[in-house]
Amino acid sequence: MNISKELAELVGIIIGDGHIYKNFNKYRIGFTGNIITDRLYFDYIKELIKKEWNRNLRYLLQAMGLGWLLILKKLAYYLLMN
Repeated sequence: MNISKELAELVGIIIGDGHIYKNFNKYRIGFTGNIITDRLYFDYIKELIKKEWNRNLRYLLQAMGLGWLLILKKLAYYLLMN
């Protein structure tokens, strides 16, 4: 996997505002933020993900804020193992 500027930025975002979850054979990447103050930031992240991983995301409204969940086993596995 080549490490582009966008991928490096997304890894930093996962470290700062996200998580990688593995349970048995399920791999997930998630992000959380404030529903009011992080909305524009999440729009920016959404565009990065579309460009880098060709995925369209929908927001998840949660009790504590705004979130996303990606189910990308290959990517989550790569990030966990490297």
